[in-house]
Amino acid sequence: MEGVDGEETMTTDSCQWSRPDTKAEISRLLQEGDGSLLGRGTSLRNGEARQNSKGTLVLMDRMNRFLNFNKVTGTLRCEAGVTIKEIMDIFLPQGWFLPVTADTKQATLGGMVAADTHGNNHHKSGCLSEYVTGLEVMVASGEIVYCSREENADLFSATVGGMGLTGIILTIDLGLRKVPTAYMSVNYERARDLDQLLGRLLQADESDEYVTAWIDCTAGGSDLGRGIVIQASHAVVEQLPPEMKNTPLILEPEKAACFPCSLPEFLWHRKSVKLVNSLYYLGSMFRRNPNRLVDCNRFFYGLDRHGHRERFYGKEGYVQYECVIPHDHVRNALVKLLEKIGRLERVSCLAKLNVCGPCQPVGLLSFPMKGVALNVDIPVRPGLLVVLDELDQWVLQNGGRTSLNHDNRMNAELFQEMYPDVYLWKSIKHKYDPDNRFMSHLGRRLQLTGVEQ
Repeated sequence: MEGVDGEETMTTDSCQWSRPDTKAEISRLLQEGDGSLLGRGTSLRNGEARQNSKGTLVLMDRMNRFLNFNKVTGTLRCEAGVTIKEIMDIFLPQGWFLPVTADTKQATLGGMVAADTHGNNHHKSGCLSEYVTGLEVMVASGEIVYCSREENADLFSATVGGMGLTGIILTIDLGLRKVPTAYMSVNYERARDLDQLLGRLLQADESDEYVTAWIDCTAGGSDLGRGIVIQASHAVVEQLPPEMKNTPLILEPEKAACFPCSLPEFLWHRKSVKLVNSLYYLGSMFRRNPNRLVDCNRFFYGLDRHGHRERFYGKEGYVQYECVIPHDHVRNALVKLLEKIGRLERVSCLAKLNVCGPCQPVGLLSFPMKGVALNVDIPVRPGLLVVLDELDQWVLQNGGRTSLNHDNRMNAELFQEMYPDVYLWKSIKHKYDPDNRFMSHLGRRLQLTGVEQ
């Protein structure tokens, strides 16, 4: 047993941990102790959803075996500790890819199910849970329960997006998707202000499979909300240059870089980031050639090329703030959010907008709703918590909510207003975990304990 640290450094804690190889070892943890457990994958991100200092973290990285794959339907059964990288290494050369993916290949499939991951294709494909056909979950009694939309559907709806608080996810049945190449066909289009950005983002949403937008959080006045809309689809073999057509599913080895130390704080001063953002925005005119080929690693997992992401932001680390706003309120809400973020002494150049589609997630605590989501890194500085609380209130007033996946400070009352299905979720947790054997810092703060109905 040792301490476990993480990437986002706004809150850190040391936790006791166990690293099981088998289901039997997890069962013994339940039977031989009376403390709380929390399953965790290999992700270095260390939000409160991944901390459990009052109990034990169950690290799932050794439970990463592939159990079955149907080459006709693309249905994969594997253990929860399998990572995106391991899936890609084996299945991308065979022409299969994840239908929905996180932004780092370090993420485990179990962690993605627990967060009900959404990506740049939510408007077309929904959350990851849309492609999960079944789960094996070890509940508090030690029983292994298989759940799906048809069988033990209540446990399924509480587990996907349930942040690991209903039990330990053991195995996952997931449908992969066929892709013709390992490359993306990408188009970039600049937008001079928020109105143009939202217009182009929502217009692209109607035709393109993957749509996102980089947004300049330092721009103000008539430039407020300027950015670059990025539209993409999986490239077909005919789009590849001749030298790549014989190996369309093979990627060049990745060249990873790593920051040896934290970057100096002055780089994240508002004026410095404003200069960087302006250069990036102006330089986008050189990427306007249509159907630009970008490999999957660079398009989906670009930040993996730079190890220790927290070192971007100095010793204090950063907060990843993510919220979603319904379409009817999105413009007015974003104006105020961007103005508040833009006035911070320290800001980041990493900010994006995604379109969330009409698909209703099966998970009771899943984050997306129909609207537009903002995701932005914010360097930690004194007074930031007050600003984040103000952002939360504005999001709530406009009918939106913030993501649990990155949350370190939301209070229980605000959470219950943002996630009204929590009361049903609590009754299901009580059914399968009456003594709250599965818990995290996030769960304690938000009072995510079982309640008998």
